[in-house]
Amino acid sequence: MNNTEICNKYLNKSILISVYQDIEDNDFLLGYLIDDLNQYYIFKSIDEYGCLDSYVLYKKDNIAKIIQNNNYTSTFDFFINYQNNQNNFDYLHLEKIYKNIPKSNINSILNYCCEQKSIITLTTTTDNYVHTGKLININQKELLLDEQEYYTDFGITDELDKSPILIDDILTLDILNKENFLYEQYLKQK
Repeated sequence: MNNTEICNKYLNKSILISVYQDIEDNDFLLGYLIDDLNQYYIFKSIDEYGCLDSYVLYKKDNIAKIIQNNNYTSTFDFFINYQNNQNNFDYLHLEKIYKNIPKSNINSILNYCCEQKSIITLTTTTDNYVHTGKLININQKELLLDEQEYYTDFGITDELDKSPILIDDILTLDILNKENFLYEQYLKQK
């Protein structure tokens, strides 16, 4: 399925889908396709309880398959409806925050996150590592994350890579997610 077909079929259609990076892998993103942004899509992802988890920028070229309307998505359609009826779907009010983020391109999103001193999570095409930290610097080609405080607060002892990350290498970017939002609240009172 090409990008035009994907947009025509899923973009803003409230169709719950599972998005896979690898046809053989069982790791996937569950959510709704809500925006088409040049070489990326933006997904509204759902957690394991049927609540809003995050807004994720996902590189189009890395989508291996999309599944909809199976037993799994049907079960989660029920979970989501139940959470909505209980007013629990977006209990951290992430949708309201997301609406204020400029989304003309990846740089506008990253600039906003840098100005807001947001905690972001991203993966790249160059490593199998999940990077999480405060976005402290950005230019047209690369960004710099400060992951040290995050590592310290979460007791992560892995060696820290302090090199800039090329924007073109970004595979996924959690623009806004529950864990990072809560961590930002923790940092404000620290």
